[in-house]
Amino acid sequence: MTSYEKGRIRTMYMLGEINLRTFVDADRTLFMKKQRNDEQYAYVLAHALVTFMVENVSRQILGNLIGLLQDNKDKSKVSEKIARVYPGGFETFEKDFEKLYR
Repeated sequence: MTSYEKGRIRTMYMLGEINLRTFVDADRTLFMKKQRNDEQYAYVLAHALVTFMVENVSRQILGNLIGLLQDNKDKSKVSEKIARVYPGGFETFEKDFEKLYR
């Protein structure tokens, strides 16, 4: 994470622009719209989410999440899949992510 990216996320939190549940559940079209319209908002937030997971979550939890994401039969939303593997569920995931980047 660059200092620009960390600063951009802090600013997004200050402006109330971050809704992680909506973001992770968005489809590719919405992602690209956010990417074009909001100063690379989508890329910066996606990079921060991946970095958070890689650097702050156990390999087992990350592996379980990747398995769920690769399961094409499971039509659950991404936020629901995170809730299933992240200790404390999606709400705790949101709090932990915000604590790290705010």
